[in-house]
Amino acid sequence: MPHPRRAVLSEEIVGRAGNTREEQPFMSTIASEHEHTKISRGTISRRGAEWNTALLVAFLIVYAAINMADLLSTYVGLQHGLHEGNPLMSHLLTNYGFSALIAYKLFVVGIVWGGVLLLRKGHPRIARITVVVCNLLVASAVVLNVMQFLTLS
Repeated sequence: MPHPRRAVLSEEIVGRAGNTREEQPFMSTIASEHEHTKISRGTISRRGAEWNTALLVAFLIVYAAINMADLLSTYVGLQHGLHEGNPLMSHLLTNYGFSALIAYKLFVVGIVWGGVLLLRKGHPRIARITVVVCNLLVASAVVLNVMQFLTLS
């Protein structure tokens, strides 16, 4: 006589092997694992997009900070006898004062932020490249300002 628990186990194993009990279809565990994989990939994709957006915003914050450093280094240089090298900025400075430079920088930072955030929807790679190039250009202006200021000392 078979052990009662063995009989139950054998029925459970047979049922899970794909046979039907009382003509009810059996769902394989493989299908549920595949569905779980799809969910995981979707979650990973969503997290990747969130990470890319966070990184892009971080680069934009760095862009704003570099522009503030450019304003500060320009101000310090002007106070020590240096002249503005950018013709547009020089014109604004001569005719409207330093507050015009501040307004111009705020305008440019706003335009770059808006443009990059619009680009990220349809062209995320171009948005990342744009903000990196803008950061490098303004950072080079800051480095140039600091180098010129150091040559005065």
